Amino acid sequence: ESIMKLVLYLSEHGYDRSINKKILEAPTNKDFLNIVSFLLRAIDPNFEFKGKFEDELPNVLRTLGYPATVSKSALAAVSVPHRWPQLLAVLTWLVDIAKYNEAVTEAEARPDFDNDEGNKMFLEYLTQGYKLWLSGQDDLSSSDQQIEFFFAAKNQSLNRDIEALQAANAEQATQVDELNKGETPLQAAQTWNDNLRSDTAKFEKHAAKLQEYCEKMTERVASAESSLSSREKELHVLTAEIEMCKVTIANQELSAMEVQRMGEERKRLEAEMAQLKESKDMLSKQKWDAENVHKAQLDKLEAQVQQANKSEMRLRSALSDGRKGEGSSVLQLQPLELAAHPELLLSVDVRSVLKPELLRVKASIAEKTSAAQDELLEAEQKETASEEARRERAEELQRRSADLAR
Repeated sequence: ESIMKLVLYLSEHGYDRSINKKILEAPTNKDFLNIVSFLLRAIDPNFEFKGKFEDELPNVLRTLGYPATVSKSALAAVSVPHRWPQLLAVLTWLVDIAKYNEAVTEAEARPDFDNDEGNKMFLEYLTQGYKLWLSGQDDLSSSDQQIEFFFAAKNQSLNRDIEALQAANAEQATQVDELNKGETPLQAAQTWNDNLRSDTAKFEKHAAKLQEYCEKMTERVASAESSLSSREKELHVLTAEIEMCKVTIANQELSAMEVQRMGEERKRLEAEMAQLKESKDMLSKQKWDAENVHKAQLDKLEAQVQQANKSEMRLRSALSDGRKGEGSSVLQLQPLELAAHPELLLSVDVRSVLKPELLRVKASIAEKTSAAQDELLEAEQKETASEEARRERAEELQRRSADLAR
């Protein structure tokens, strides 16, 4: 808004240089000097800077009553982003002063009923009318037309002034509303400053990343150069060896028969290599089949071991001599030991541990079975004797019953 106000005033009052919004967004020191000089001449037509305007302008503004202080450093670098809003406010204030001075000058130049000229004309009208009345003339139409014309012109001037003031008031009210709705120059400058600070932080972060990337790339380039140097040395060595081989081959003297023999030898070696490849494939297949058979046998043996463990647990549970925990021989397969120590496939030694334990269990079972059979035989004998005694008692009972019946 301040920029548009300044552009409008300069354009309407005959500023003799190019002026637009783009120029006032980032003006040079020369642009600022030309605008300030134009505005100060609008206030005082005889004004001219006698020395450096950076030194004189603060005093001029102080004399005019500018409410703030403008430093020389700000005037020395006008286009600096954080200083330009302050200087733009100075130009806007000078525009307001110039408009006020122009309004006062116009008011003084306009005829006014209350000034001396109006009083003089009315006095002349009365004087002329009085003279005509003294001379006996009652026709005052010419004087009335003259005074009527004066007041009509006065009324038209006042009406124009009123319309101009109303239009100016409406424009000022519109500008005030727009300024109240939008950001002030200070707020806009603060927003711009915040954006610039944010962009600065982003660029600094990006620059740090680029610096880190450059350092990594420098390290990679150094590593690549070192690797390239090593590869070049290897290339030189291989090139020298190739040249030596070429020289050796060039110095060899081979007959046609030797060349033919070397070709036949190469064919024989190729055929032998093909046979060896077939043998290798066949052995690989046989190995695969053997591994499958071996795995199946290990699975079968694992099942048998599990069955043996279950049988052993049942036998141990059947013992009643209090030696259930003695000589524990639970079997487990250890296939990892098969290749180096085939005898360690089972976790328990069959000859020295498992077989004696089984013989002991067998003897214990046989002993218990024999004792149980003896007990059974003795029980059967007792049962037979009891049966015979029962029969004898039954016969005796029948006999006594018969005797009683007789």
